[in-house]
Amino acid sequence: MHWIFVLVTFLTFPTTQSNPLTKAENENRLSTCGKNSKTKVYNGREVDRIEAPWTVYLKMENVTETGSMKSVSSTVCSGTVISPRHILTATHCFARLDEKIGLSGLKNGVLDRKKCDKDHYHIADPYILGNTYIMGDDVEQLDKYPEKVTLVNGCMSKELKKEIAMVQIDDFAIIHLSKELSFSDRVQQACVSNSETDHKPEMTLDYYGFGIKQFSLATVIMLLLRASDITLGSLYDVNRFEL
Repeated sequence: MHWIFVLVTFLTFPTTQSNPLTKAENENRLSTCGKNSKTKVYNGREVDRIEAPWTVYLKMENVTETGSMKSVSSTVCSGTVISPRHILTATHCFARLDEKIGLSGLKNGVLDRKKCDKDHYHIADPYILGNTYIMGDDVEQLDKYPEKVTLVNGCMSKELKKEIAMVQIDDFAIIHLSKELSFSDRVQQACVSNSETDHKPEMTLDYYGFGIKQFSLATVIMLLLRASDITLGSLYDVNRFEL
């Protein structure tokens, strides 16, 4: 069973646009999550998607027009499928982080603190969402235009300590998809922990992420899935977030 180092609680809410998981969907998620169809090997090697079918990457495009010229730049981040409609990723993929104040602005839009929902910030900007793609690999697009992106604790005021400022910043986000992903041997959901006891110090965790590989100066650059293992240190502050 594979577990992610983040506590996320799936609860049933009154009907909302984001369509949270039902009790039955949560039960199904717990019974089917974390399954792959290939034995793991570590040491930062390249792996096939079937070894970690919950790992995806996000491509966020920003279009700049100067006169008749148009240029497109992309930001790429790894993500983890945690339900048919939710993907876990990092806040810094969408926002700028400041070591002194935390969240300082959005990369491709305007941060409007009037839109804060208690401690969380929901990105609903059509430009940002419309240029966000969920990718399985360089050619396989799983989805695009999510319904919203929640920057967890993005509106929380904190007095950050310089020595551990980046640890204190809650650098994770939830992508809410407009439709469910179709699961297969290449697309599955990971298991999400419900207790800190699942992640004791010195525990070894699976680590998957996409990295850039350039075969030569004259050839194309590819994003390849890689695997390694990490040893868990002491927990600082783990926050619960309800989907």
